[in-house]
Amino acid sequence: MSNVQFGFGVGVANPLYPVEQQIDNWAEMARVGRQAGFNSVAAPHHWLAHPVKWFQPMLVLSRLAADTAPMNLISGIVQLPLYNPVDMAEQVANLDVMSKGRFIFGVGLGYREQLFEAAGARRADRVGRMVESIEVMRRLWTGEEVTFHGKHFRVTKGRISLTPLQKPHPPIWMAAQSEGAVRRAGEMGLAWYIPPQADFNDVKRLWTVYREALDKAGHPVPRDMPLLRYTCIAKDRQTAVRLAEGYMKDTFALYRPWGLEEKTTVRIHRSFDEELNRALIGSPEECAEKLNRFIEEFGVNHIVLSIARPNLKQEEALETLRLIGERLIPHVKGTG
Repeated sequence: MSNVQFGFGVGVANPLYPVEQQIDNWAEMARVGRQAGFNSVAAPHHWLAHPVKWFQPMLVLSRLAADTAPMNLISGIVQLPLYNPVDMAEQVANLDVMSKGRFIFGVGLGYREQLFEAAGARRADRVGRMVESIEVMRRLWTGEEVTFHGKHFRVTKGRISLTPLQKPHPPIWMAAQSEGAVRRAGEMGLAWYIPPQADFNDVKRLWTVYREALDKAGHPVPRDMPLLRYTCIAKDRQTAVRLAEGYMKDTFALYRPWGLEEKTTVRIHRSFDEELNRALIGSPEECAEKLNRFIEEFGVNHIVLSIARPNLKQEEALETLRLIGERLIPHVKGTG
């Protein structure tokens, strides 16, 4: 198996097709993607996201489990502080067993005040809820009886009946785009899931913080070093730029009112010219060169591509996966 693996995202409804047809389209993409050399499928998490139709990740991945073997299934990402950790520990264990040990648990803090209100939580408590949640889940996944009385969650003599197939539990990838969040991932010994909003220079700065936190806490570098990139790849650069321009502007227009950019995060909202540098936009060979920089500098070994864009026809999505398999993956270091 290749050292560097590739995945792609599903889970956002395409307005060209009825909502009930989406899952069949994604299953077809998974089959074509597997043949093209992809190793994983990822699904994002959003609530209250009208007018964009987001499917819920654990349900999407459960449905796709039979269509994707032997590919990994990634929650990319679950906004963990919105959930009760017992509920999520049970969901993760179920999905890992149903997929025969192919699940990767991607998590993040979340940021929208509206969602914390809906979850009966406070945004100000999100870090504490995240830390406690991971501790509770890790203990429950052992299958032993757990008593945990924290500030945010309480479990008394609790024991889950179904534990993950992967031991001690599925890999946990923590999305982070601020120094504090990256440091937290390192302190907890978790893989840092590099977000698409961080450009190469952002990652270089935050990578130092992450490695220092790992070393200080006595953790080895995790096996997985994942990277997520917004992607618009075409046969030539001119076509890719033309297709990406409206899509990128629309994407960040969606996130702007949600408050994704904070004082401590990397800069989210940038001009399209800057986006050309940050995202994977261009010919397959050109995009492979960008990825090779991340592989050489930071040891990135799992690359998840977000190829969806409005009005992308199913046959175009399939052709994109094949194009990546034929002309990008072979030019990426570590895939030979």
